[in-house]
Parts: sequence; structure tokens; C-alpha cells
Amino acid sequence: MTWVPPCPVRAGSAFARLQSAAPGVEGIAGYPFLVFYGKVSDDSDGPLEMSRPVATGSAVDPAAPMTDVQLRKEPAHDEVFIRLAMKEMGWPAMASAADVLEAWIREQRREPVGALRQVLIADQRTASPATLVCDLSVSLR
Repeated sequence: MTWVPPCPVRAGSAFARLQSAAPGVEGIAGYPFLVFYGKVSDDSDGPLEMSRPVATGSAVDPAAPMTDVQLRKEPAHDEVFIRLAMKEMGWPAMASAADVLEAWIREQRREPVGALRQVLIADQRTASPATLVCDLSVSLR
């Protein structure tokens, strides 16, 4: 399920809206994630999509007034990822991890099928600097 939020928006309230729209998937396969459709730098935040996996056959609850929530089905794919600790979060710090992913993809002669993702595996609001909080990932053909 995807929601492209109007800016500015608070991540917590955005993910709460996604959770209320349809049943989710259990475990790490159901963790919410962000998709970066543009370069993130000092000059640009790039377009951002907030997503979370939903149970097979789900439909957005018609009683939920969310015209900005969409269901999207993705084909099965491989992923390459790097797990980051809280102290490694934020830009430009995450840029080096994204560069490592890109180099690995080139070295392995793999082809990306989507934009860079940030899978949120822990609550960053309460994480210590050493807590693993996200996976940066790229979907592959």
C-alpha cells in the first residue's frame, strides 16, 4: 500500500493512516518503508513515498476517507540491503551506504528495478545510537 503524502507531513501520523487503511503483513516482511524517487542532498529532499506491505487480497477500506492511499502490487524480486544503526541515520551520512549498495550492484552486474528504499525496522524516536533502525535497500531483477 502506498501513500504519497502532501508536504509537510509527520511520519508517525502518515504511517498510522496507512495502518488503518488495510490489514498488514506480520513480521519484518510487513515493516513500513520509504521510497526515495529523487536524489537526497543539501539542496533536495527528492520525492518521497511512504509505504507498507498489506495482506494478499487486501483492499483499501472504503469507509476510510483516504483518497491519497493507493494499493500497488509488486512482482517478486531480490533485494540487496545494508542495515544501519541510529548513529548512521540522516543525510549525508546515509549517502555512503547508498554508494556501497550502488557499487555492489555494479560489481555483481545486477540491475535495479526501483528506487532506493529505507525499511524502518525499529523506532528511531527511542533508539540509542547503536540500535539498528533501518535497512537501506534496492530491489533487483
